[in-house]
Amino acid sequence: TTGQMTIADGTQGVDKVLTSDANGGASWQASQLVKATITYTNDGVVTLPSQPTGTGSTFGNVSITFPVNGTYALSWAVIGDYATNPTAVRAIDWFGVIIPGLVNHQESQIVGAYNCFSSGVRYVTITDAPKTVQVNYINTSPTAMTLRANSGKNYHEWFAYKVF
Repeated sequence: TTGQMTIADGTQGVDKVLTSDANGGASWQASQLVKATITYTNDGVVTLPSQPTGTGSTFGNVSITFPVNGTYALSWAVIGDYATNPTAVRAIDWFGVIIPGLVNHQESQIVGAYNCFSSGVRYVTITDAPKTVQVNYINTSPTAMTLRANSGKNYHEWFAYKVF
């Protein structure tokens, strides 16, 4: 009558899921979902200097801890706003998301734009867990770029779930 159904046999518990066998017999099992821990220092906000040669990178105030070995689906969506003179962005400029040894992704920047957006999904295999990695960025435009905060749905999101 309250809209909630309870199935209790003494094995239920936090983070357990109800599963069934081929005959419909149900049992509570530990969840197989493994999620990496994402840590945002300074809410993920960082100003990226211009690096026109595309060499070097800036730590991005985001770290990811993979708790166990396996293959993870790593997903991100990041927006950066140009600090000054956004019309200086050239057709050759790009914004890079780098996690050494795991991800090297570049997005072309739009000439004259006021911000740059990068998103992607990569499958990454971790064989030395627990492992913490630092996200790095490169901005090749002639003007600095400030990445938006994680809080307030400002489009600075990272997720990683173990899939294999």
